[in-house]
Amino acid sequence: MGEAQVPRRRALAMLIAGVVGATVARTAFAQASTSEAPARWTVPPGRWTLDFPQDMQRLDFRGEIDADGGASDGGAMLYPAPSFAGFLVGVLAHAAFVEGSKSARRDQAQAEAQRALQPLAPTLEALSPGALAEATRPLLPLGEAPDWRVEAAPVFVFSRDLRSLSVESHLLLRRAGAPEVVARTAVRATAPPQPAELVAGGWNGDEGAVLRRTAARLLAQAVGTGVRSLGGEWQPGGPQRTVRYPYGGGERIDRVQVLEVRCEDAIVRHLRGDLMVIPWRDPARAGTCAAAPGS
Repeated sequence: MGEAQVPRRRALAMLIAGVVGATVARTAFAQASTSEAPARWTVPPGRWTLDFPQDMQRLDFRGEIDADGGASDGGAMLYPAPSFAGFLVGVLAHAAFVEGSKSARRDQAQAEAQRALQPLAPTLEALSPGALAEATRPLLPLGEAPDWRVEAAPVFVFSRDLRSLSVESHLLLRRAGAPEVVARTAVRATAPPQPAELVAGGWNGDEGAVLRRTAARLLAQAVGTGVRSLGGEWQPGGPQRTVRYPYGGGERIDRVQVLEVRCEDAIVRHLRGDLMVIPWRDPARAGTCAAAPGS
């Protein structure tokens, strides 16, 4: 090995060590940040109102992307280069190529998912943000002279077979009359799947009433759960369990912390930290729920 190459390789080793060290430090900081107890913002029933973003002209309905359809990130790559600078150029060029390919695949997958919604297009177009807000507000403990404003930005997602509908809603909390956001969270709520024989006409039937009621109920679940979580009602770190719940024509299996169990659904926290409302029934409560089916 030539003497001139020793400092170069030593510099390369120091650079790699620095990058790894910085990555570890950032990871530790992120973990420490997420482990800190969040600020609590108690929003009493009857003292808040629900808003949508002012620029929301239409509701966002999406088809579920097929996670198995060409989502591979590719294998490891070698970067032959005569120098360290050439090595870095090769790494950056390949990273840009991979990211561009992944983005193109995502766009193609989303376009295919949107085509699956064509049978529902007239009904989806007809449901306006105003109509959804009108159907959702009676399901929440809102007030006429609120101290708080909760802004919801819902994104509705249909399963590939159109049997299940979910909402993913980001929530912003503001004091009444103030533009500053004091807290934010996000909740996903999933409805029980429609029977297969009713999918074709179910969402479109009765001038879209089924879609409107389901979307309103999901949004109310997501918003209500988010408001309660901002008040510190559920703390992370509890025991976890595996739950199975119906989704589309099959089921989903998630590892979650069960926060609250009701007869028709449950509020859970996913391993990733996401809050979710899922159509899951605890077998231990079968007798109780049979006696009170509407609870």
